[in-house]
Amino acid sequence: MDRIARAMCVTFMACTAVLTGQTISVTVPAGGESWETGRKYTIRWTHSGKMADTVKIVLLAGGAWAADIVDSTDNDGSCGWTIPAAVRPGTYVVRVKTTDNAIMATSKAFAILPATAAEPVIEKVTPAQAEAGTEIVLKGKNFAVNNAWRVSLLGSASCTTAQIKSNNDSQITAEIPKNLSPGEWRISLTLNACDGKKISNEVPFIILPLREADMAATNCGFYDKETFTAGEKAVLALFTVNHGPANIKKYKLTAWSIMGPPAAFNVKGKSSAEQIVSYDLDPKGNDTKHDAIEVEIKDSQPGVYTMNISVQPLDPADIRDAQPENNLCQLPFQIRLPLQAPPLPPPLQLQEPLSPRIINILLPDLVVEKIALSPATPKIGDRITFTVTIANHGSGDASVRSTTWFAHHSCVFGYIDTPPVKAGEKVDVSWTNTEELRTLGIIFARADYSGQVPESNEENNDLELRYPYQ
Repeated sequence: MDRIARAMCVTFMACTAVLTGQTISVTVPAGGESWETGRKYTIRWTHSGKMADTVKIVLLAGGAWAADIVDSTDNDGSCGWTIPAAVRPGTYVVRVKTTDNAIMATSKAFAILPATAAEPVIEKVTPAQAEAGTEIVLKGKNFAVNNAWRVSLLGSASCTTAQIKSNNDSQITAEIPKNLSPGEWRISLTLNACDGKKISNEVPFIILPLREADMAATNCGFYDKETFTAGEKAVLALFTVNHGPANIKKYKLTAWSIMGPPAAFNVKGKSSAEQIVSYDLDPKGNDTKHDAIEVEIKDSQPGVYTMNISVQPLDPADIRDAQPENNLCQLPFQIRLPLQAPPLPPPLQLQEPLSPRIINILLPDLVVEKIALSPATPKIGDRITFTVTIANHGSGDASVRSTTWFAHHSCVFGYIDTPPVKAGEKVDVSWTNTEELRTLGIIFARADYSGQVPESNEENNDLELRYPYQ
């Protein structure tokens, strides 16, 4: 059927519909409205007379087809439509016609515009009051439209922004800056940092005084010795200080052993121990607490181990530890097999009297003669190289290799393999601290730490250096 025939057919059906009282009238859009893409609207119409039960709705621009709104829907007078983003801005009409094309009607002209961003609304901030440095959650709507927005905090005389950790359309997680003063603040979303261009409502927020501690395990050690045999008991000592601004009323000590051969290591009968200490640890480094834990070396294999002791604040319950990496102290120790007396030799059967002889046993005597530092005058944060001079003051050669031990009073330590040293000679061994120095003052060194070399004097193997610092 050509266009003229189709036009005559449509005209004939329209005339027939009018003559028989069949009509459709589009009431919404009524003409002159501005609809936006992305939003949902309701198209409405009325009809009279007997006609098809379903209708088709299309969008026209300048008399030409622009889009199908719905291919078939009940002829009940209304149909919802969310305008696709692909529809270009412009002037349009809506046509409603029965699916048999017998009856149709067209709306008056209306405009379709691009979508406009919905304004964000903050409905709740959780918690409503917290310390600086705390994470907060903003709940509301329309948060995800623009990722360039800022969470701004406005005080009585200052303004700053919180770091956004995550966000979606209904929730933003942000961290309050640690340097904010306690008091009343207002939270809002802004286009840029503190430029006054608020794009949301303001919500009151209170920053509480800081409840922050800074526990540090400054020193640790065994009482009396660092070498044990299996089954032996020992006592650990730990010095703890609080550098933070808040007072600590209770804290927990935990001890365990690592970095050695496989072993059944016991702390009070367990593989690790927890000890709760109720003690007011004053803030700002004005108080140092000394604690002791009993340790049992049970069924352990010989070797070099490391004892770890950590501290953790418990009371007040909401207190935070500013630098938990300072809470660990590491302590080296050695486990040796129990000494057993050798079996007695059989009695000598003398055939003739022996002439007396004098037997001279030439033994070495290893001593730490000097400890040198590089840099010579260290400061906090430096990495230091320690050089130790091991001398043999004995009459015999130290013909086997031995171990030199370093221990800093802040619990940094190391072991260095030491070559044989002939009588009257000396060697230098060095070790570089791989971590930045956190405290200053004392370094210890011990020659033949593991006791491989029999010596004429076993009591002079240590040297302590108290060094200057900037």
